[in-house]
Amino acid sequence: MLENEILEIILYECINSKKLDINKIPKLKKLNKQKKIIDYIFDKMQLELKNIKTYIFDDLDNILKNSKLKLNNIIDTIDNNSLNIDNYIKKIDEKISNNICIIAGDKGVGKSSIVKKYLLPYDDKFVFFIRGEEFYSYSLQELMNKSFNVKSNIEDLKNMFFHVEEKYLIIDSAERAFETNHELFKELISTFSDYNFKIIITVRESYLYNIEKILLGNNLLFINIKPLSKDEINELVSKNETIKNIIDKNNLSHLNRNLFYLNQIYKIYKKNGKHTIKKEDIHNEIWMHKYKK
Repeated sequence: MLENEILEIILYECINSKKLDINKIPKLKKLNKQKKIIDYIFDKMQLELKNIKTYIFDDLDNILKNSKLKLNNIIDTIDNNSLNIDNYIKKIDEKISNNICIIAGDKGVGKSSIVKKYLLPYDDKFVFFIRGEEFYSYSLQELMNKSFNVKSNIEDLKNMFFHVEEKYLIIDSAERAFETNHELFKELISTFSDYNFKIIITVRESYLYNIEKILLGNNLLFINIKPLSKDEINELVSKNETIKNIIDKNNLSHLNRNLFYLNQIYKIYKKNGKHTIKKEDIHNEIWMHKYKK
């Protein structure tokens, strides 16, 4: 029993610490009377740990890097200006513990950027981020292989998840997962829930009923993101006189309650220096955005 306890402690520290020093592990210090046993087991594990690192630890690292890249690609500012969303961050904090937090709202209202900002203080935590369109795979194993370049058997990987201290699963644009492979979506949620992941899902409001139906039986808590108010629009647009003039000049005010469209307007201006922007220009930019994905 003692040997198993020591093995568990060492494995846990290997996963959650960047540098392993058995002399500085608090739980092992409590077993200092058994130091000879600890040293023996640790030495015995060295080769095995090196072998594990060649695939499972590398796979965990691949998941982290891939997830961080996707998070970094989420646009959460317009010309380095952003809205204060502390109220939404606070709501996620209140709802995330032992629950599935679903962030719902129309396209482009800022659901993904809210998640990105929520996760900023957790940069050193294990974040598994997946987009809805990645659920084209036939199985969880294939999903991990294709989307995260994971080489480990899914069962081995799940066993490693058990030892990760604080972990988050983010599913962005879940409506696409529903359209692509809702059974795989359900399996992923079930698997990660079993390993105590804190789960955040973003979804368009029109698909909310479908997602609720799939996840029936889970403890679901909801945050609804409304379109920008006139005051919020004025606050954001007033920080950039050029964007304000473009919107007024081209009669695009009907689009500016949506962060996604505001950002497209800004991107077109930055790319071409154009002050005359038509609806067709915005549609073309959106099409290119989708094509690049």
